[in-house]
Amino acid sequence: MVDPQWDSYPAVVTPAEVAEVLGMRVGTVRAWLRAGTMPARRLGGTWIILKHEVVAWMAESAGEPAPPEALDDPMADYPDFLTYRDLMRFFRITYKGTVYIWLEQGAVPATYVGSRWVIHKWRLLQHLEETNCLRSVTPENS
Repeated sequence: MVDPQWDSYPAVVTPAEVAEVLGMRVGTVRAWLRAGTMPARRLGGTWIILKHEVVAWMAESAGEPAPPEALDDPMADYPDFLTYRDLMRFFRITYKGTVYIWLEQGAVPATYVGSRWVIHKWRLLQHLEETNCLRSVTPENS
């Protein structure tokens, strides 16, 4: 069962929000992120922590199966082709220049067509899965 405290948080959470829910210091959460203990990834200098991955990780750490709601698509409410505004909203970025830097540096998979960036949602989700710092141990690969 997912801790009801998570319900009020968006799909992408900050280290401070994780610390708040877990009742610990943000420094501990950041240490876990740097060590690759907690599922997350870096885009530029920003930690991207997907709430559903943390919920599943916590369940697995407790020896329980991941709750079904933890496996939901975090971008289900977004269109198939994303704009920089969609990325700003999903990643909770307030400065659009950050998103443009990610796009230009290839931190977010996208194609520049004409005068616009084309971002396929499925490619972004695949990239986020591939760049996850924590690889879950399943019965098949343990």
